[in-house]
Amino acid sequence: MRLLPLLLAAALLTPAAASAKTRRVVSRAKDLDVPTLATLAKRGEVALIENGPDGKARQVVVFSRFEVPREQVFDVLSDVEAYPKFLRTVVATKVVSEARGIKTFEWELDVPFFNLEGTRHQRGRRPELIEVRGHKGHMRGSRERWELYSIDDGKHTLAAFYRALDVETGGLLIETMVKLEPAMEQGANLSTAFVHIRGLRAHLEKKPQQTLVPKTGAVPPFKRIGLGPDGIDLSRLKGLLAHGQLALIESYPDGTLMQTAILGVVEAPKEKIAAIVQDPAKYPEFIPNFAEQNVTPKGKNQLHMEWELEVPMKNLEGTSLMTIEDDGSVDVVATSGDITRGRWRWEFTPFGEGKTIPVHYAYSDVRESSWVTKKIVEKEPLFEHGIVMASGTVALAAMKARAEGRR
Repeated sequence: MRLLPLLLAAALLTPAAASAKTRRVVSRAKDLDVPTLATLAKRGEVALIENGPDGKARQVVVFSRFEVPREQVFDVLSDVEAYPKFLRTVVATKVVSEARGIKTFEWELDVPFFNLEGTRHQRGRRPELIEVRGHKGHMRGSRERWELYSIDDGKHTLAAFYRALDVETGGLLIETMVKLEPAMEQGANLSTAFVHIRGLRAHLEKKPQQTLVPKTGAVPPFKRIGLGPDGIDLSRLKGLLAHGQLALIESYPDGTLMQTAILGVVEAPKEKIAAIVQDPAKYPEFIPNFAEQNVTPKGKNQLHMEWELEVPMKNLEGTSLMTIEDDGSVDVVATSGDITRGRWRWEFTPFGEGKTIPVHYAYSDVRESSWVTKKIVEKEPLFEHGIVMASGTVALAAMKARAEGRR
């Protein structure tokens, strides 16, 4: 695949010519355990990633804590003309009409290559709900929803931000990302939602937006999530896990990405899914973009892996070291090649009869993966969070499909 033809094609696809695909968001309010999500959100943003049976994106829901009452969150979200003050990618917003509780406003976004612009409708029910839909211009088929829950005796807020982007009219940036890698549709949903939430939080909590400085050096071991009696009660997340994968996105104090952790339900026993993860020579058979992987045993419970990944313009090559631990967990560290800052981990928890909850931890420096992602992250560093998360969801979905006999 070559990048230039895609860029040219996307540039020619203007909002007037592109065919919008109207999305929909579906509330998961009845499946939320607000106290559990509020506890997880103390560590970072929590995301529900929902895909259809064909693997295509449906919606994402990002849960985040705000250390202010929900009335304050609602009022700031309602004041759309103030968005450029705290959202770095928003160039301008202007309310053009307001009638019967529906506010219509024009917007413009500053993104790589070409700015995006359009018109949206917004309505709300104070203090708990705001709904937004595209009307004209870029991303006119997109839908959003904010559900605001009071926590800590009304002092703070747990926000659930739903987003389903219309990538067909999303302009050069989003179109190119999705054409290069279909999983990036959810990456775009996650990245843009993450940018919105981070800017909103900084504004509400009166904190300056920080300058994110990329990390260097070895990727440290992951901060693990405790599951079960001594940690998160999985039964309280059962309702959300029925709809898709759950993810925890954690950052360093300066806002740069520290790690992602993704979990989902696999209809297979622990031993089966663990054996699949522990056999990396077979990854090219069922994981997208894996062109080749040669495996050589190295010491006790270790495997040296030489891999090649299919990416635009020029494939990536490198080596990694896999360590299989006594409990079946798997830890992988990049050791050389095109990706030098990467680490991945798999842990497995039984979940009822014949089921397993794998937790997939991931971090990789996406600036090393392609010119496009490098430029995207240079423009808005917070996009890194969504891109890493999207690649992790692909890996978990592939392992799940293999364990369940669908690949």
